[in-house]
Amino acid sequence: MYTDLYSYAAQMQKYLQAQEYRIALLEKEIQVLKKQFTEIKEKPSVTVEKIEYKFDQLKVETLEGTLNIGLNPQDLQNVDEFSVPQATPTFQTREAIKKACMEELTEYIHSNTVNTIKHFEQFYRKEIDEAYQNHIEQDLLKQLEKRVDYYLDNSLPEEQSENQKDFLKEKINHHIITDITQAISAFIMNIP
Repeated sequence: MYTDLYSYAAQMQKYLQAQEYRIALLEKEIQVLKKQFTEIKEKPSVTVEKIEYKFDQLKVETLEGTLNIGLNPQDLQNVDEFSVPQATPTFQTREAIKKACMEELTEYIHSNTVNTIKHFEQFYRKEIDEAYQNHIEQDLLKQLEKRVDYYLDNSLPEEQSENQKDFLKEKINHHIITDITQAISAFIMNIP
């Protein structure tokens, strides 16, 4: 009876630690969003005065030719490029984010994989020997770089800018830690 109670208490403690970590990540995201919001609020706003078109004062007897509102097709020939420049990530920023994620997640895998496995062993009431635990850890490490690249490739270009790199790093780490936890859970659950 005491072992079941101890096991339940240990599971609850691990669950609470995971929730605390998640709350800390969300608090960091909120701080970044607050900072971005204040930056946006401090930027001067653009005000467009009232624009009136009085078509009822126009007298049209015959309608010929082309009515161009805005750009004229002849004007487009003189325009080299008509696009708003996007915040393009630099190779150095992307590699810095990748390197930081790889270092932190490698450390996370080394220090937390065994505890996560033990948690799900207790939860699903299954046992995995130590050699298999090492195999799982090595497998996670082999897949880590591809997962970091995947989340980097699927992030917005402006998230890969110099001023957003810490936020993106935390976001990627959070996604991959969630992936790791779900993968270990699914693996142990499906062991016969």
